[in-house]
Amino acid sequence: MQVVERRRVVENLDRRRRLRRAERLGEAVLRHTRWLPPGEAALLIGFYHAGRPPHELGALTGLDRRAARRRIRGIAERTLRPSFLAAVRMLESAPGLPDWPPAPGSLAAARPELVTLAVVRAVYIEGLSRRAAAVRLDLKEHVVRRHFDAVRGRIEAGRV
Repeated sequence: MQVVERRRVVENLDRRRRLRRAERLGEAVLRHTRWLPPGEAALLIGFYHAGRPPHELGALTGLDRRAARRRIRGIAERTLRPSFLAAVRMLESAPGLPDWPPAPGSLAAARPELVTLAVVRAVYIEGLSRRAAAVRLDLKEHVVRRHFDAVRGRIEAGRV
């Protein structure tokens, strides 16, 4: 009898620990939703704050259940990466943020600091590849790569 009760107590403790960990994880993810694109932020808020299941959120966004679950997990993992957190610190400490999304061709003649902030937002915050960021920002891939490498070096050195 005691073994069965002990097993239930252990299972309940494990369940409570998992729930507390999930709550802390959800709170950490929700803290950074204001930096995400509106569609991604809505997915995370719907899942972590409103408690909606992935299949409901997927139906709203046109994704099947598995794709919605993968998308939510991918966005959540991205918001918890050290590079994402460093990018948020970088954007929060910037004196003047460029308009987002930038107008086509507006970054070609912009100050290098603004180009760097735009690359940070596209690559680290939105999770775009460098090539996709170059297309979105209307910049050459080489320019995006230079700014990306400079920011990555600052992040790895802990200077952000």
